[in-house]
Amino acid sequence: MAAGCGSPDKGYDERFAMLEDADASNADKCALVTDAAEWALDNRDREAFRKWTRLKEQTCAASSAPEKPVVEKGVIEGAYSYPSDYIPEDIEACVSNVDTNETICDSEREGNNFSIELPPGRYQLWSQTADMQGYRSYYSKAVPCGLGVECSDHTPIVIELESGERYRNADPADWYAGG
Repeated sequence: MAAGCGSPDKGYDERFAMLEDADASNADKCALVTDAAEWALDNRDREAFRKWTRLKEQTCAASSAPEKPVVEKGVIEGAYSYPSDYIPEDIEACVSNVDTNETICDSEREGNNFSIELPPGRYQLWSQTADMQGYRSYYSKAVPCGLGVECSDHTPIVIELESGERYRNADPADWYAGG
């Protein structure tokens, strides 16, 4: 929810404006914009996160010696499903970066859940198993719709993973998307 639409944004815009008006040090501004970016990330407010991250890069860079930027990875998390009464032992989650075509598969499981750590980027996600050779179960537009009969759009969702973001409930459950 955008800050102006009733979300509890802790008044970051007003506090930043006051620091600007008072000619506060970049170190003081850096602390505020860092806090605001963390708040936006925790509250999944993409617009605010981008805004405060951009201000953080500008403000904090001016308050310290130039350093090599550290790219914080993000995480995509989800749960496996399978059109049967079991989940195959060899099931794995795979992502493909839509810009570079690099594909990464991860078979690490915690029960029926997975978690893949990745650099920021745009990804498509699917699961696969030897039990259904040649099939991919995508995280598609039909998944958040509920996978009912009325959910006819099986287009894979492009996940735009931000630095430090934890993208949850990306369940590759659409076995009708990639056969």
